[in-house]
Amino acid sequence: MNMQEKRYPYKPKKWLGPVIFVMFLGMSYPLGLMAYNKETGINFFNIIILPAEYAAIIFGLFCVLFIILSLLGILIFKASLASDRYIVLSEEGIQAPKTGISNQIKCVSWEKIEYISLQQVSSQVFFQVHHDQGKLTINSTLFPQYQDFEEAVNFITEHLSIDPSSPA
Repeated sequence: MNMQEKRYPYKPKKWLGPVIFVMFLGMSYPLGLMAYNKETGINFFNIIILPAEYAAIIFGLFCVLFIILSLLGILIFKASLASDRYIVLSEEGIQAPKTGISNQIKCVSWEKIEYISLQQVSSQVFFQVHHDQGKLTINSTLFPQYQDFEEAVNFITEHLSIDPSSPA
């Protein structure tokens, strides 16, 4: 079988990282102030009642958590600027980044694919390639356009001659 190699850019949108960074950093600021001032207690439906001293610890932990999540926004932005993340469909099989922000490339040969499935969560569609060493998940939102995702899925299903969501 002679087939031409197909390459699809596979990375997060450029605007996503800065939005995540600003959002979580903005949420960490008031929590940090409440932890620092130690003036606000917690009364959660009269089930959980904490005085200001203990509530400051909880606010501080959430502040640190949101700061860590804002750093994830920087990582996503860095991944969106990388130009070397592609999904490659070739004679050997599928080569794709392990995740949208990973530098690790997973290679799955056509013979090792056991079955494929499609899963939709809200507006995101996940194409899952189950193989003998695990699962490769391809996310529709990491393609430049949804039509590229559909083209890649159609190419894989035609090459394997099986329908998504049906075990081989």
